[in-house]
Amino acid sequence: MTSALPNFRLLAAFQALAGLVIVPFLAVGGAENLLAGVTAVVWLALAGINWLLADRLPASGFETSLYVSALALVAHTAGTPRPQMQVLDGLELLVLGIFAAFALEPMRVNVWLTIAGAAYLVALVVNPLPIGAWLGPVIVIMVAATTTVVRNLITQVREVSRRDQLTGALNRWGLADQAALLQAVAQRNKTPLSVVFVDLDAFKVYNDSHGHLAGDQLLRDLAVSLQGHLRAEDLIARIGGDEFILVLTGTTSTEADEVMQRIEARLPTRVSHGTVDWPPGVDLATAIDMADRMMYERKSCSRQDPPALRRCS
Repeated sequence: MTSALPNFRLLAAFQALAGLVIVPFLAVGGAENLLAGVTAVVWLALAGINWLLADRLPASGFETSLYVSALALVAHTAGTPRPQMQVLDGLELLVLGIFAAFALEPMRVNVWLTIAGAAYLVALVVNPLPIGAWLGPVIVIMVAATTTVVRNLITQVREVSRRDQLTGALNRWGLADQAALLQAVAQRNKTPLSVVFVDLDAFKVYNDSHGHLAGDQLLRDLAVSLQGHLRAEDLIARIGGDEFILVLTGTTSTEADEVMQRIEARLPTRVSHGTVDWPPGVDLATAIDMADRMMYERKSCSRQDPPALRRCS
């Protein structure tokens, strides 16, 4: 499962706010003045970088910014003489955790949460002020619990948004996400990929004759049957009313044709298909369009008389 696109400018707005909150304490003087000044500069510098370079920063830059932000607030927690500021730092840690839940992979969220939470607790031990000493651990528990709940909710929403609700197969968005990963792996390992366009024959006639409920059940049965004959690493997606896309790993278009011939003999209904190789550098939409054209050519040929059919082949 992929993460959401990181929103650098939203993070920048929070970082700017965190820096501006500290500015009033610059008038206190002494060591606190220096600590508050350095922390404010770090927050505002991060905000400026993320805002100005939002369109050019890699996704990994978002995670780096989260770690630097956590380091800034932990350093402030360890040095501030004000317990209220320690609590404020803990609340800022909570907001950063929510950003992490939205933008990072689940495992990386756990890693960030463990490191940032442990560092904040160490800072409280180093600087055990009255309020922070007892409220800090509570805040860490709140941060961990809230971040975990948000991460799980996001995971569920993303999973639902990438699945076809009728058949349980991937939808267009889920296919685009997972196919991109397969293509990257295939390119790195120099293994072939193929795309198969599958279309039910006479589905409209079936719907009209048996009703839409029966038609829906036929689509579900077809999806289950296709999935049952594919490997775990292959993809199946429903992209239209009766149109399915398969992405087969380590398989050429010729091999995919052979696979489909075996599968079609066991399907609950007749289908037509088109297969193409999906080489590196070709986007998924183009590969699907090519497979679609091949499928319609084959379907058109199958409707002709035998002499014409021989010419098609």
